Amino acid sequence: MIHKRISLFIFIVITGILLLIGCGGDEGDHEPPDVTITSPTDNQTIFGKHTLKCIATDNESVVTVYFFVDGKMKEANAESRTVFLFHWDTTAEEDSTRHIIVAQAYDASDNIGMSDTIYCIVDNRGKAPVASGLSEPENVGKHSMTLSWNPSIDKDFQEYRLYRNTADQWDGMETLVIVISNKNQSSYIDVGSNYDSSWVTPWGLDENSVYYYRLQVHDTLGLYSASNVVSAVTKLPVPVVLKENYSAIKFTATISWYKSDEDVKYYRIHRNRSANVGNSLSDSVGISAARNSVFVDRNLSSLTSYYYKVFIVDNAGYATGSNVIQVETAGIGTISLNVPVGDDVNKCSVRLSWSKSREEDDCEYRVYRATHSGVTDSDDLGTVISDKEDTVYTDQGLQQDKLYYYVVYLIDSEGNIARSNEISVRTMSIQAIPLTASDIGKYYINLSWESYSDNDFLGYYLYRSTTANFDTAYADRKLIFKEIDLNEYTDTDLNLDTQYFYKFFVADTFGYMAGSELFVQTKSIQRVEITDIEAIDDSYFQVRFTMNREDDDFQYYAVYRDDSGPDVDKSDLRVGTKTSRSDTIFNDPEPATLLQQYFYRVYVFDSRGNSSAGSNVMGDTLNSEPTSVTLSFLGSDNSSIQLSWTPNQDDDFARYDLYRSVQSEFTKESSTAVKVVEITNKGTPEDPPTYTESGLPSGVIYYYCLYVVDMGGLSAASNIVQAYTVP
Repeated sequence: MIHKRISLFIFIVITGILLLIGCGGDEGDHEPPDVTITSPTDNQTIFGKHTLKCIATDNESVVTVYFFVDGKMKEANAESRTVFLFHWDTTAEEDSTRHIIVAQAYDASDNIGMSDTIYCIVDNRGKAPVASGLSEPENVGKHSMTLSWNPSIDKDFQEYRLYRNTADQWDGMETLVIVISNKNQSSYIDVGSNYDSSWVTPWGLDENSVYYYRLQVHDTLGLYSASNVVSAVTKLPVPVVLKENYSAIKFTATISWYKSDEDVKYYRIHRNRSANVGNSLSDSVGISAARNSVFVDRNLSSLTSYYYKVFIVDNAGYATGSNVIQVETAGIGTISLNVPVGDDVNKCSVRLSWSKSREEDDCEYRVYRATHSGVTDSDDLGTVISDKEDTVYTDQGLQQDKLYYYVVYLIDSEGNIARSNEISVRTMSIQAIPLTASDIGKYYINLSWESYSDNDFLGYYLYRSTTANFDTAYADRKLIFKEIDLNEYTDTDLNLDTQYFYKFFVADTFGYMAGSELFVQTKSIQRVEITDIEAIDDSYFQVRFTMNREDDDFQYYAVYRDDSGPDVDKSDLRVGTKTSRSDTIFNDPEPATLLQQYFYRVYVFDSRGNSSAGSNVMGDTLNSEPTSVTLSFLGSDNSSIQLSWTPNQDDDFARYDLYRSVQSEFTKESSTAVKVVEITNKGTPEDPPTYTESGLPSGVIYYYCLYVVDMGGLSAASNIVQAYTVP
């Protein structure tokens, strides 16, 4: 039976080669590649994963090499320009079986070279199983880690044995962790338990310890192989993070930390006068329960620096220390004088405020003012406030638009003094009112502003120009408004898509003016975007574009076309207009030439005859995919197959391309697809085209697909039909 299969295989291969050579490509090269199988050698016994290897050379170049193992095609990988490989897993084959190997090489001209036939024996019995590779441990924690490996491929697999050691030594003293009989299991979480039911520690693996692992694969004959060795170090408890923010007064400090997710037994707090807070218990100042994350340290000295570190102690007794923070105890507290803003500053007064003192004893605030920087207690005393809760003072009788400097002194019951920061404040003058554009059109701008709030109003002054930084004496428009409650004005008769510059002043009865500026650009006509161009029946183009939604005075869309390049503008051919805003589909009525590329651009026009910036430019070629045909299997004998199909009726028909494959699903780009023939006879409905492929081996199933190719190079595939030669 084996010899019959061998003969049939050789017959099919040789016949296929002759057929392919007969359909060859380049007529100038008929020299096939030279192919020699170098591994395995003839009648060699192989096992495990064996690499098939051949050397293929050609007078031009070798494009593709296939190995045929018992008639099954295997595509080879190129190790170099002449050496090709395929990795064959023999463990799937029966032991003590004979197998046939042939290599075929293809050059750029479709010439095919075939090697001599090689026979080999597959026998995996009596061989040690292939070792499984251990990956580096993952999910390493304090008491556990995850080991993983690639599953065994051995057919007579019996079990995995995972070993652990504290050194990279494998002399029989290592610990057997687990025995696994499930071949498909490829991972194990080591939590410190052993095969003999003992434990490394009551909690699992020991913390901060290095462990080495090796995996053995055993088969049913008692043979085994060992994996590579991997190792990892278990972790210590994750230290807590001591918060940099703390609270401290003269004799007490409160520190806090982010609560730990570890198995906390308690927290131990260490303190030192230097930044080198040690692990020694001599630095320990207290213990906090696991549920707490705050510690209050009392009986400290004032105006002193302390350094703190918090140790987390877990149930196993291991401890790790946090970051170190510095804590400063207080003396007399400082206060911060705020910079007045908004309504706190007026033309003749300033409202001051500062932070409240945290002193435990009685104290008072003293506010000093000067017209120079560097305010001291020898400058003007504004007020004395004895109530610590009162932190606001209004200084009145000031001059308009004048710079003043302030300081607040804090004095406690013992006469200690703390000086606040110094601030400077300029009293208000008349304030500029911002001018804004509340509505912008193509030919108008609506301007608005907030009404003047003081009772010394004189008027509003509005100037406009098309030039930046213009002189108001030469403004294009000058307007004066005397109504204080007026807060808007519409500037009309403007130009489309034009920049305008405004200056707006408010004047008071004292002769002061304050101005603001505004730059505004009028709108342009909303442009549209071409979204799609489609060739219709190879006769004309259909252009689709977005709708203009913003322009109330929309007039029409204008479509322009150019066949010389993408630089389409209004100087090119206007192929039509659309007067309906919602009608955004345009069928080009101008004649178009097949396979000619055209470019389109759309403009929007308004009621004043102005147009938008042109849309994006989009082009297309007048050619659509050809109409596919229906392929049918008519019949066959023991060496030929006859096919027929419905004729293509397209005007730009070029030819039919017939492809064959041994796969039921394929395209012409598939590696198994073979181009059988090109047919230029279009056929008619009365005389449908047919084709008979001859010289085929008997009793073989094939699959066919017919592509219609048009004059523009586009193609369309038919259905795939199954056909066969008679046995």
